[in-house]
Amino acid sequence: MSKNSRQKFLFGRVYTIVDNVYDKIDDDCITEIEMNKILKSKSKFEINKNDFLNDFYKNSSTKQVEYYLYNSSIFYVEKIKGIDLSEFTTDEIKDIIEAVPTSSKGQQNRVFKFINQYCKWRVDKGFITLNPCDNIDRNDFTTNVKALKTKVIGLDKFWSMINLMMAKGCHIQLVLPLVLSRYGIYGKHAYDLLNLRYGQISIKEKTVTLYYEDGAVKTILLVDDRFIDIIEKSKHENIVDSSYKGIYLDTGYVIRRSSLAGEYAGNIETVPGLVRRVNLAYDYVKGYPKIKFNNLVKSRKLDFIFNIRNSRKINTEDVLNVIRIFDPKASVGSYHSLVADIEYLTNDKVLYKYEKGAKLIDNNASMFVENIIEDLDFKGYKLAII
Repeated sequence: MSKNSRQKFLFGRVYTIVDNVYDKIDDDCITEIEMNKILKSKSKFEINKNDFLNDFYKNSSTKQVEYYLYNSSIFYVEKIKGIDLSEFTTDEIKDIIEAVPTSSKGQQNRVFKFINQYCKWRVDKGFITLNPCDNIDRNDFTTNVKALKTKVIGLDKFWSMINLMMAKGCHIQLVLPLVLSRYGIYGKHAYDLLNLRYGQISIKEKTVTLYYEDGAVKTILLVDDRFIDIIEKSKHENIVDSSYKGIYLDTGYVIRRSSLAGEYAGNIETVPGLVRRVNLAYDYVKGYPKIKFNNLVKSRKLDFIFNIRNSRKINTEDVLNVIRIFDPKASVGSYHSLVADIEYLTNDKVLYKYEKGAKLIDNNASMFVENIIEDLDFKGYKLAII
């Protein structure tokens, strides 16, 4: 690679700018001409946010996280209205924040922080005279339960989506990250997903054993026949994918590394590579919502929660125990976000951990869960416990 190569953050990705095409070692290397083509393909809204992030932050990872937040929660509203975010009214900005599909005030505050910092930056640069966020009280935000319901998916509906993807020609390596995540196989920075080997999957026991980076056993997760079937099919799938324009290299992992990662990328697929794969997979099923990895994992946790709730009420200890199925080292306070989601999705109070015995009795538990499952279209959850 040329000594003159340099890194450049562009619209959620960090590129290495090289002198000519012969210096490229992977798809994150681009020439000046290619960089200009990328810039010309973007809207003024996207360019403004890219300029803001490059000016406001130094760390590339922070820029990527913030751009992803913008792209998933804000950009589509700018496109509809045809004006830059900084020109929105106070009420329009509140609408964006309250449309965030979450029961978490923290997530809403992250969106508000991005908008507020961007508008302050625009004021400082002289593009606008007033920050529309100045009159917003973040304590007034309400949660968007309706949108939250579209961010979880039951197993039956999930498999209908996966089967439709594959029936339309989607390569199995594009859907595997979705399948693994829906069964709770993801981990910190996607470590569990990216490092999964076939030897960790027991066909007979219908389990998946996950390990920490030091080789110690982390947990053993339950799966079902549908999971096993697609894993078996993936062993024999053609390695060439014309839609992805790449070849899947067998380096010993369930998620095979794409040739697009470059000659020197190692044996394991990258997180950006996973994102590109699932975006391509979702393109095959336009009618389905694009559910993120973390929400697929959350859906798996809800499988277990609903199995418990089917016989009695649940308390915070139950929620923590479910979380620790997937992450045994989860802290005592890690259940708060999931508790909030459960309460918003079900309109049912999660009891405190000291409320046990008779306080957990609910003679109408199964009927209550049946109504929730119908409301969320979450059928198939009973397969969680075998």
